[in-house]
Amino acid sequence: AARLADVQRQLLAAPLSRRQRDALSDRRALLELELAELGDGDVEPIADRPPAFASLTAVRQALQPGEAMLWYSIAPWQDLYDEFGGGAWVLAATRDQVRVHRLSTRVELDAQVSMLAGLLQRRDARPATWTPAASRLGHTLLAPALASLPASTARLVIVSDGPLHRLPFEALRHDDDPRTLGE
Repeated sequence: AARLADVQRQLLAAPLSRRQRDALSDRRALLELELAELGDGDVEPIADRPPAFASLTAVRQALQPGEAMLWYSIAPWQDLYDEFGGGAWVLAATRDQVRVHRLSTRVELDAQVSMLAGLLQRRDARPATWTPAASRLGHTLLAPALASLPASTARLVIVSDGPLHRLPFEALRHDDDPRTLGE
């Protein structure tokens, strides 16, 4: 909020060139977005009864044509006792089909997500800096699911889990496509 107030003061101060005014306006817009993401700290009251969870059938019925849901479940393959820990999976659902895909990762997803998120936080980072990490994670997380979806799929609903909550999915790249998922 203090940085936003400082930028607003600069905009109201002495005459600025068009370039300076545009740069400050862009900075103000970014700071307003960041402030909005922080929220105002209000917490919703706890409901008297637990919320009802939607069934997979209900979710599929809610999906529109051309829309798919990718639901991730992330757990280690082996727990502390060398027993099955649940593993990492992605469920790809449309109105007409459901497919479950095993996610195989050579490196812990937590480390990969942290690395990509850290690279993207640097607003001055060139795409060449973060693109390889976005491509690797995109291949791991998206390739099996997207391959099973109809070509007409134009919108994805992503339900993340574990370390994927910190992942900006829109920055991921799939296969050799030069565009990000958000593009």
